[in-house]
Amino acid sequence: DHQELARMLSAYDLVVVQELIAPPRDVTTATGTIPADPQGAEFFQLMAEYGFRDALSERGTGKSEPASGVTAHEWPVVFYRDDELVYDPVHSGFVSSPVAANPDFDRVPRAFHFTTRDGTLDFTVINAHLKASANQAAGRKIELAKIAQWCNADAASTGEQDHLIVGDLNIQSSGELANALPAGFVSLNSTPLFTNLIGTAPYDHVLYRTNTTTSDIDLDAGFTVLDLKERMRTTWRFSIPYPDDQNSLFEQYYSDHEPVVFQLKYGNSDDD
Repeated sequence: DHQELARMLSAYDLVVVQELIAPPRDVTTATGTIPADPQGAEFFQLMAEYGFRDALSERGTGKSEPASGVTAHEWPVVFYRDDELVYDPVHSGFVSSPVAANPDFDRVPRAFHFTTRDGTLDFTVINAHLKASANQAAGRKIELAKIAQWCNADAASTGEQDHLIVGDLNIQSSGELANALPAGFVSLNSTPLFTNLIGTAPYDHVLYRTNTTTSDIDLDAGFTVLDLKERMRTTWRFSIPYPDDQNSLFEQYYSDHEPVVFQLKYGNSDDD
């Protein structure tokens, strides 16, 4: 239900999305043209009507080359309000190559660099969807280490210190989180809170460096998990009964994850 999802997201300034499995616009690649996905196009149009612009990756990433009808790749995207934020495509991009069949990543994370309109805060969001299987904790740790290496290299080359690794990290437990965190990084979801729809795992996180970015995080607001089922219940407009306990059916209309929210602070001078 794209209308209600877009309405819910309209309350925010920046929206990071994983698992967009086809582009909303025709994309030409070396292997041919990937046609626009009508459902994706509808969601993008609704987000635009709510005042968002989109920063869509230039191509998909996955275990194979993107192709029409193939769902084993994803198109990282961030929606943003350009009255609040300026997107910098020059200082944005995938954190590793090749983007398809990468030796370290199932899906290569993509960095998106933003500056607030008042110039008091700039930061880079790394949109990450890590290895999914429960038995791939070692692989996820490697993926996070590689992202941290990219962040350190980016800081050295551009001076940017505020890197936020966000999204579906597929972390299975607090023990895995403690073992997988790169040196110098912490998670806003340190409790941790469960973020998958059935409430069994702390999949989703916001990682940041304590020595550079703590002052930019609104720690009082913390890390909030939205109850997607309850938020969508009152707007259900389909002929079938509301899929209260039918998780697989609910996922088809919405998501298998709960949305998560955090806040950044700006308005003073930028520290980098």
